[in-house]
Amino acid sequence: MEHTRAPWTHDEVWSLIKGPKGEEVCAVHSGQGDGDRVNRNVAYANAALISAAPDLLQAAHLALALIKDTWIEEHGNPQVGDVWKALADSIDKATK
Repeated sequence: MEHTRAPWTHDEVWSLIKGPKGEEVCAVHSGQGDGDRVNRNVAYANAALISAAPDLLQAAHLALALIKDTWIEEHGNPQVGDVWKALADSIDKATK
């Protein structure tokens, strides 16, 4: 699976996530007035997080590569294994 290339930005007024050519990647709606939906501040925070997704995915790849190069095995440190698994799981979730 391939996603829209980075960088992604978000519009502060409409919470539109846009790709590098200005193409719309997605929109985050607040649904103001509807009790089942999030308020505008939460929608804005969600849009900011979504727009950072490609950068976070790249950071996860880099961190996992560093961990694999530095700690071939856990060397008795379960935290290394926990971080390794969390990074690998996050990358899998984002790329499947």
